[in-house]
Parts: sequence; C-alpha cells; structure tokens
Amino acid sequence: MQKATSNVVFLFCKRTMIGFDGQPGLCYVWFSSLKEVVKMNRKSSFFFLGFVTVSLVGGGIACVPEDEPVHCPTCAEVMSWDTAGSARSSYGELSMKSGKDDSYAWQILETCPDWSIYEGHRGGTGATLEIVSCDEGVVLEWAFNEFWSVHLSQGWAGKTSTGMAIGSSYEDFIRAYPGYEDSGSTNLLVYPSGIAFFEDGLLVEVTVR
Repeated sequence: MQKATSNVVFLFCKRTMIGFDGQPGLCYVWFSSLKEVVKMNRKSSFFFLGFVTVSLVGGGIACVPEDEPVHCPTCAEVMSWDTAGSARSSYGELSMKSGKDDSYAWQILETCPDWSIYEGHRGGTGATLEIVSCDEGVVLEWAFNEFWSVHLSQGWAGKTSTGMAIGSSYEDFIRAYPGYEDSGSTNLLVYPSGIAFFEDGLLVEVTVR
C-alpha cells in the first residue's frame, strides 16, 4: 500500500481512519469512508465525491497511518506473560490487544520469509488469522482484528520473562507462575489468560491470550 499523493485524498483518509471495531489506524473500510465524505461535503459538488471515489476505488489508492517498520518475530523471542490478564502480554515486540490489526499479520507474511499461514486460517468474518513459524513451534493468532494469542511448543527457542522455556519442569513453572487454577491434573495448568501443558513433568506447550 502507498500513501495517496493528492492532499485532498490524503486528508480524507486521515480523518476517517476508524474501522468497524472502532480502532484507529484503519483505512480500508471504504464504505465508512464514503459515508464520511457525504457527511463532510453535503453542500459540495457531486464531481468532488466522484473524484474521491475514483481515486480510492478505481485508482487503488490506500493510505496507512505512519510507516512502521515490520519486526520479523524470531524463534527465540521472550514471552512476557501476565497470567492474571491484568496487563498486556507480549511476544517479543508484539503486544497483545494493542491495536495491531490483521494488516500487521499480513505485513509479517509479506516481509518475513519464515512465516506462513497456519492450517488455512486466513481470517475473515467469524474466522481467525493465524501465522506460523519455527517448525510450527510459534503460532500467532489474530481475532476480532487484534493480535489475540500466542501458541508456543517445541521449536520455540525463547524463554518467558521469568525464565521458563519448553522443557522447564512443572515445579519450576508453578514457582514462576503461581496464580493457576486447580485443573485436577499435573499435566495442565489453567490461568486466567492462558494454559500450560506438561508431559512427564516437563513443559511442552503454552497458550497465552
């Protein structure tokens, strides 16, 4: 995508960067944009409205907020996990529910060669957008047009901010993350914002949401 070269179109986009979920920074909801044009220019000529419509739809012009370099997530990122769910968890530089919509996931796919769509989860109405890397050891999920969750398993070479990693012991894990709910199983720890799975007393999977 590129910024519009016309000042009129650029200002139009900048003033209507609100999507269906109310989050700022979205410019691809064209119906919302055109509605705003009509409202802003009720007394303007139809020629102006037609010009904007052709520029946006016919010319394929789209605007973005500010150019933001895409960070390619690696297999060794630190997972910061607030198990109580009172603060944003993050995978490396990607913070959950922080306004990075589906378009950021697509930018990762376009920019970072080691990432691909996971098991056909391409997003859309009622569906999640999921991208995968690290021999399927890291899966990043977008839902409700937000970076929503992370699934980590064998292939993730990083650690949590408390030093836990794939292969950490059950005992070490509950000392690092004590706020779990009793699941009745030593193979599963349930937290308000995620779950951890164990086999033979060792961590094998973590899902953080």
